[in-house]
Amino acid sequence: METIVKTKIDISTLTKSELLNLNKLIIKRINYLNDLVSLESLSALNKGDLVSFEHGNRYILGIITKINIKTASVLTESGPTWRVAPELLKKVITSS
Repeated sequence: METIVKTKIDISTLTKSELLNLNKLIIKRINYLNDLVSLESLSALNKGDLVSFEHGNRYILGIITKINIKTASVLTESGPTWRVAPELLKKVITSS
């Protein structure tokens, strides 16, 4: 578990090397937060779910065939399989 220390930094006093190191830490944190969003979205999906996602100005409908680490494989009505980020997928509710 990471220990998070909250500190205010005056970046105008940092050297180029220090700024580059800070940049690496910021990117690492952003990637971590993005992974949390993906994981949360993936946990709401199951193989076989009917989903839709937007591509350009149209919606594509399909069925989840595989849940990957960062994407879900979606077999579409028209045939091709797409690898889609889970946060872009919306479950389709059908009336029985």
